[in-house]
Amino acid sequence: MNRWCIVALSGALLGGCAATSGPPAVPPVELPTAAAPVGLIDELGRAPIGDRRTLSGGNPLNSREVTLVGAYQAASGRPCRRLVLASGTRRIICRGADDRWSLQRQIGLSTPGVGPAGPR
Repeated sequence: MNRWCIVALSGALLGGCAATSGPPAVPPVELPTAAAPVGLIDELGRAPIGDRRTLSGGNPLNSREVTLVGAYQAASGRPCRRLVLASGTRRIICRGADDRWSLQRQIGLSTPGVGPAGPR
């Protein structure tokens, strides 16, 4: 009788383990189908040259107003836009390989026609 009990218990334990073996069921992950929200810099990259915008506070340009004053192709081949802020500060935005526009570092931007020695 002990032998049958051991066989019965072994069968029950193995059957229980077999029923739970394998990876647990995981619900499928739904990926967003809508495009990511367009930020201010992306909007400015798509705006026409000459466009002037009044901006809300807390924007990445730290300005209440911005004007798109020009466009050019960077040496890297990326399209870029020249911006002038309300303070007169000039900034550059460029489109990356991911098709998103980003604010570029401010390096040596100066007023055209004005060099270190003054106006030409």
